[in-house]
Amino acid sequence: MNEPKGVVLRSRRIPKEVVKRIEGVLKFFPELSGFYVYYTSTHFGKYVGGWKIAINPKLRGRFFNYVVAHELTHLIQYNQERVREKGRRTKYSFLYEQKIPKGELQCDIWCYARDERLVSISPYLARKIGVSERRKFEERSEEICNLAREAIELRKKKRTYIAWFTKELKILLD
Repeated sequence: MNEPKGVVLRSRRIPKEVVKRIEGVLKFFPELSGFYVYYTSTHFGKYVGGWKIAINPKLRGRFFNYVVAHELTHLIQYNQERVREKGRRTKYSFLYEQKIPKGELQCDIWCYARDERLVSISPYLARKIGVSERRKFEERSEEICNLAREAIELRKKKRTYIAWFTKELKILLD
């Protein structure tokens, strides 16, 4: 299947400047191209299925970057066979040493491990660890990125990496 390059806008309701912001997040996903972006107002973002994500264009700042990156990570989780080889040839090859498991917490860990600029509060992790201040996540983004990378490395030996990550994250943010 021939895939278009870059972001394909599928809704007139998404302003062009939002597409530019999405393209800014894409620099952290050099293995991806040709996915479709739809509008959503009922979610922050959503993996629609196939090669599609939906983004709420009203989101702002670093949280916007996190939401886009989170949904792109879901896209990878469900389409690994399409991007795995290309991903192994990027600076993010360490994320492809093992299959990315499906799930929200797993998605956040792989998303955070990509780059500290993609770290913002995750509704899933905030609920799990009881920390709901976006500022805390963003102020400690470099350490959270490193924790996520350690968790992925730990997963090679122990399947308890999520419990380890959430415990360490709670300690870091308290």
